[in-house]
Amino acid sequence: MAKPDECQGCLLYDAEGPVFGEGPDNAKMAFIGEAPAGNEVLLRRPFVGGAGRVLSALLHQADVDRSACFVHNVICCRIPHDKLTEYSPAEEVAKFCSARFLEPTLEGMSALRVVVPMGTAANFAVTGRGKVDAEIYPYQGYPWTTPIRQYVVVPI
Repeated sequence: MAKPDECQGCLLYDAEGPVFGEGPDNAKMAFIGEAPAGNEVLLRRPFVGGAGRVLSALLHQADVDRSACFVHNVICCRIPHDKLTEYSPAEEVAKFCSARFLEPTLEGMSALRVVVPMGTAANFAVTGRGKVDAEIYPYQGYPWTTPIRQYVVVPI
């Protein structure tokens, strides 16, 4: 699969991917992860590996239809060794990729009411708070709103 022009200049240009988000444009909830791993890259779909099974199980327990939600990652290509915390240009790549794909997608979703960043990289990309490789604990579970956006952010 050829990479889109927006990927030019990314430090992960030669990495496996991209894997873009999926879900309806009129989704009211979005779940944002870190980056795709092997299964996601192979199938070109977000959250189909281990993390996806956990997400699907949690949504099922909450009686939330996953197909009604939007799922995406901050970084669309596979991080070396699937370890964002060990990848030194992680913040630069997260900013690059989210500015080209995640942010415009979320901004175009007018029905969106809740965004759930899963992990520090996602929280950083969605809210600008914290660091890509820092702990999520100071933010997790505390809803965050901004006057600019129409949705509530609940980091986990």
